[in-house]
Amino acid sequence: MDDCEFALDKTITANTFVPTLLAEGAIRNNIKFVHISSGCIYHYDYSKPKPIGENKVPDFVELYYSRTKIYTERILEILSKKYNILIARIRIPLDDRPHSKNVLTKLIQFKKIVDVPNSVTYIPDFITILKHLLKIDARGIYNIVNRGSLKYPDLLKVYQKYVPDFQYKVIDYKKLNLVRTNLVLSTRKLESTGLRLRTTKEILEECVKNYLKN
Repeated sequence: MDDCEFALDKTITANTFVPTLLAEGAIRNNIKFVHISSGCIYHYDYSKPKPIGENKVPDFVELYYSRTKIYTERILEILSKKYNILIARIRIPLDDRPHSKNVLTKLIQFKKIVDVPNSVTYIPDFITILKHLLKIDARGIYNIVNRGSLKYPDLLKVYQKYVPDFQYKVIDYKKLNLVRTNLVLSTRKLESTGLRLRTTKEILEECVKNYLKN
């Protein structure tokens, strides 16, 4: 995300121009278009914690990355009212396999972590959910996250149970002095399709066990 603030042309090309061109190509050829979007487009008031639904207008424009995501989502949302377009919003990818983009891989490299509730997308569940949405030919925006929220220490406590030597310290988020968006997304619309979602607490043990196995 930090790199996006410097590589402006590459960021807007990848996040805005390319998805828009792909969507236009799909429309012209009568192909369903699925766009993997981001939940990093909102301000969130933790003093009044109410999960953010799909209908709320994005308002986090302090980061260039977020702005480029907003541009695309707004365009595709309008198109989805007439054309077969699905916008799948994810938030903080958590996988059960080691990978540089996996939040668990990132966290275990840090000695200090923050303690802020956030929505997460557990990738094995994401695949199941996406297949379900394709099966029912869903259109428009869907928040694809696990129900509830996750504080990073809760994940690392499970990791520490299996790797006792691992140590970390929890610090105040404000001390990072970084512009970031932290938030919790609503899963009400997704669950209304008849899908049962696992909570973030339900997937932590499975995630860590498989991660260490892999």
